[in-house]
Amino acid sequence: MITLYTGELLISPIPLELTLHRCNYGCAYCFATLNFRHSGYTRANVTGIQNLLATYHTRNTMVAKLLRQGYPILLSNRTDPFAPANRNLILPLLETLTAQGIHVAFQTRGGTLVNDALDIVAPSCWYISITSDQPDRTRQIEPAAPPLTEKLKMIDALIARGHCVTVGINPYVPEWWADAPAFLRELKARGVHGIWTELLHLHYRQRNLMTDRERAALTEETIALAMKRQPPKEWIDGIARLRDDAQAAGLEIFSGGQGNRSDFFTPYK
Repeated sequence: MITLYTGELLISPIPLELTLHRCNYGCAYCFATLNFRHSGYTRANVTGIQNLLATYHTRNTMVAKLLRQGYPILLSNRTDPFAPANRNLILPLLETLTAQGIHVAFQTRGGTLVNDALDIVAPSCWYISITSDQPDRTRQIEPAAPPLTEKLKMIDALIARGHCVTVGINPYVPEWWADAPAFLRELKARGVHGIWTELLHLHYRQRNLMTDRERAALTEETIALAMKRQPPKEWIDGIARLRDDAQAAGLEIFSGGQGNRSDFFTPYK
């Protein structure tokens, strides 16, 4: 459904979110997938989305009012719009939104239909999730998601078509990176605008909802560290270095609660 986007309240300038079918990329750490297991959510209310897009001009809801005022929609903080589960939905939906003049922004790991989407949507803002520079590690923790090489090709294609790209090193776990400074310099050379980074954090309910495969992919040691109320010092020091390296590379940087200004969200505004 199209709902108010409160996932990043007072952070993201995008006030609306469109949630499609539950993502099936299988990322072991994904808070959205784990929380959906708790709630039992599996499929989008496609009929409800269609009805809203057909009648928002006359509805008296906050979502409808924001759409009439021209605010964009995020696809999506809780599902990946290009995951195989959404293959039959994403392109017709983008055609409908574009025809109605509704702007969109994306959070995604990519997928086979991204190039088709570029023929539909106007230049926009894309947040691409990359959690490791090690291909084997990526396959371990994101088994069904596009590999790193495909994500980098997608970034190049997006930038070539005039889209703004940021990268989510989110979650960040120091052990998942072989040479983060070099990777950040490569992102800047490709034309990436900035990175959003946060440490991996899990709570007991999420851990208990993990499959055996997901626990093995993350390792029990990493899960235990991610569940600590206070992150381990090596993680805190690691993300501080990552932020410094990103700024040294010329990338805009954002993390929740950061104490310095940034132009990370300027393209969105």
